[in-house]
Amino acid sequence: GEGGEVVLTESSKELADQARDFLTRAGFGDRIRIEVGDAIEIGQKLSGESFDVLFNDIDKLDYPRTLEIARAVLPVGGLFITDNMLWYGRVIEPDPEDEDTAGVVKLTKALYEAKDFETTLIPMRDGVTVSTRTAID
Repeated sequence: GEGGEVVLTESSKELADQARDFLTRAGFGDRIRIEVGDAIEIGQKLSGESFDVLFNDIDKLDYPRTLEIARAVLPVGGLFITDNMLWYGRVIEPDPEDEDTAGVVKLTKALYEAKDFETTLIPMRDGVTVSTRTAID
């Protein structure tokens, strides 16, 4: 909405510049802030800010670390949306061997156990969870 701002994290300066160009041409250049670097480090620095939505699509092995960032930036009613939560069906493996699958599974378990989020899995494409912040611990 009017006055809203999107903060985009991107590890690649080249892709960040490309995103800035596309968003500026679309008329949103004055409403975006692009942070280049590691998404976890940037997220930790943003912990004093408040966001309505946090969209998570970083390296899957780091997925478990994003829940604490969500807790630091989302108020009650805020949305924590995470892509690739079915991870090509690999999440049903009893003991995933690769770090990426293990990261997705660990976040899934953490969201299931979280008392401060209500989570729904939408089985479109590779799975998307939408978690609503319901309480502040």
